[in-house]
Amino acid sequence: MAGRKKDKSLIYWSMNYRGKQRRTWVMLPICIILCIVAPFYTANEYGSVVPGIVFGLILIATWVGQYLYNRRKIEEGADDEPAQQPQPGPQQPLQPPRA
Repeated sequence: MAGRKKDKSLIYWSMNYRGKQRRTWVMLPICIILCIVAPFYTANEYGSVVPGIVFGLILIATWVGQYLYNRRKIEEGADDEPAQQPQPGPQQPLQPPRA
């Protein structure tokens, strides 16, 4: 555990998989609330609960997919590296490797 980096990024794509897993857990209450509210909203707005139920099912499937993917990546040990390497930009000139 001593060699593990703390993930302090707010941008999802630059987080490691533990940070993504944490963010997925934070989104769970929001998904539950949206799944409860969506059928009532669509029934009131469009006269049918079907779009709200479909939206809820898609939301649940997406959440479960993110959770399982991040858990698998953490178990594989891919958490040691960030999800995406930063690209050199105008402020970071490309330097040749040292011999």
